[in-house]
Amino acid sequence: MPWLTHAFDPARCEYRTKQLTDRPGMLSVLAHLKTNKRGGGHVVIIDDISRLARDIKAHLDLRTAIAGAGGRLESPSIEFGEDSDSILVENLLASVSQHQRQKNTEQVYNRQRPGC
Repeated sequence: MPWLTHAFDPARCEYRTKQLTDRPGMLSVLAHLKTNKRGGGHVVIIDDISRLARDIKAHLDLRTAIAGAGGRLESPSIEFGEDSDSILVENLLASVSQHQRQKNTEQVYNRQRPGC
């Protein structure tokens, strides 16, 4: 695809415990955006909001970093906007994503406890 200049596949990223914003793939995307800021119009596409960040603070930080580097976030599953309703939906979905991550951590911890 000639228009696709840089791809980030979060499934291929190495995740480390508690690592929320400094994943190698995301750092690569941000570096690419900053390097190619001239010309603008760069779009970062995510298939699902839960793939961007693992908690609400990290989501907001990454969203700000992408915009600051000259990128725009888009997804087939959510319309990112700057109006109050769009921001509410985005924040709710990011918050639900955080809850799912935390709940999964609790379940894993509970399964690993001795005597279970």
